[in-house]
Amino acid sequence: MYLFADYFNKKFGFKNIGDGLWELEENLDNYWCALSSVDRKWFEKEEYHRRHALGMQMMTDEQYASLTNAKHKRKR
Repeated sequence: MYLFADYFNKKFGFKNIGDGLWELEENLDNYWCALSSVDRKWFEKEEYHRRHALGMQMMTDEQYASLTNAKHKRKR
């Protein structure tokens, strides 16, 4: 069956299941915008503490900048 799967898919016009995944548009906020204000503050404080008190980081610098960026805050 596996040997002929490509042939059958092409002959009968079946699409690969993963082909359409990149075309999904669900109008979702980005992750940081979707956080509640309580969760956002908790993430900010935890990351600040990890970086300054413990000398290690959980997020990349880019992620941390995105988290603290005002344009990514929830508008509701």
